[in-house]
Amino acid sequence: MLIAAAPFFWEGLAMADLELKALWEEWKRLQMTWASRRSEKEAERLFHEGEAIAKRIAATPAESLDGLAIQYGLYYYVRHPSLDPYTAPLADAIKDGMVRLTGIDAHGEALAIAESPSDRRELQ
Repeated sequence: MLIAAAPFFWEGLAMADLELKALWEEWKRLQMTWASRRSEKEAERLFHEGEAIAKRIAATPAESLDGLAIQYGLYYYVRHPSLDPYTAPLADAIKDGMVRLTGIDAHGEALAIAESPSDRRELQ
């Protein structure tokens, strides 16, 4: 009998999803830092760091709904589906389902960071 190798789980999550959660926290901290930047050069550096983290999030294979919720929430924030009115209802339904199933609202957290500098302390 051939047994397929299962991903290593720790605290109920696969290692790849733990990496996604760590990258997500890093992305949020970077966005909070971006808001307090002191120069255009620093803003550009932080922007590129954020892009690199987003690419790592995209390249890390999700192994559970938690990982997918992080990836899709960030995608939803970066390229909001309302840009395409034909797919917006489906995109909204997927996002809402991910939040309902996982309790992870990556889009909502990213939006809170972007819109409300006074609320940044609550997300740390």
